[in-house]
Amino acid sequence: MRKEITLKDDQYFTYNDLCLYEKKGNFTVIALTGARGAGKTESLRKMIQKRFQKGEVGLYLRNDKLALSTARTYFSVLADDHHTIELGRPPFGAGSIALFPDKSLKDEEPRLIGYTLALSDYDRFKSSKKIVQYAIYEEFTNLNKLVQINRAFSFVEILETARQGCPNITVYACANNLVKDTLFEWLFDEKDYMELAITKSVRKAKSLYRSPAIENYLTGGVLVDTPVFDISSYQCNGYYQLGTEKVYLYTNKLRLPVYVLSDKGNQKKLTLNANAIRVLKMAVYKSLDVRNKLEFSVGLAINAYERVGLV
Repeated sequence: MRKEITLKDDQYFTYNDLCLYEKKGNFTVIALTGARGAGKTESLRKMIQKRFQKGEVGLYLRNDKLALSTARTYFSVLADDHHTIELGRPPFGAGSIALFPDKSLKDEEPRLIGYTLALSDYDRFKSSKKIVQYAIYEEFTNLNKLVQINRAFSFVEILETARQGCPNITVYACANNLVKDTLFEWLFDEKDYMELAITKSVRKAKSLYRSPAIENYLTGGVLVDTPVFDISSYQCNGYYQLGTEKVYLYTNKLRLPVYVLSDKGNQKKLTLNANAIRVLKMAVYKSLDVRNKLEFSVGLAINAYERVGLV
């Protein structure tokens, strides 16, 4: 389900707005996308305060491991003059986010807030048996320099692990609208997923940019619907049957990337073996939408071969 929200120049998306839309259904994922400075992050930080007061533990999820350190700033809403946010500090251990009192509060114990996790570390999360009541998936559309990451497969593995400890967990995903990202549309039925696409009719600022493209970006407009890779010079070798999905392989050994995956092509069935898995690991997708559609099936096949040591 997608709900478009247009704010006036003096309006911001708030925690109360988030609660209002949350009550419209029992959503597994609520995605906040759109304008910069519209209140997406601040509404989630308020949500963190409310859940922390109830003793709930969260999961801070990022595509890039290097971005996990931003949790310190993200959860600083819980800090004050006598409490600081610490990451990975005993007694909670690696990946923890905790609130520590200063030396003036001798009788107060540190409190666990949550955990940080990079998508690629889904196996580590599975074996940790950590229990969380909610998750924040920040900058979920940011795939820069992360071609090898399998978002769909990794996200499903993390979500299902979290559901073992908390069946009704809610994931709050957040991103700016650089592209139209259909990840959750492919993963969930409409009743289980809500995207709140937030835009501003006019941006309130000291000065505005001359370029309409810049202003469109800053007010939350989608700049590119679906980036597409041109495969007109590629030859379709056929398809791999991966579960219920047909994954078509295109090749051009005179160009980079050599291999491109698509959801359409000729009907020659290819043999899935260790060499084919190596090709699938190197390949890129024809478009972001195709990636979102096929990525879980590709990830499942790769994972199966890796687990038995064939690649």
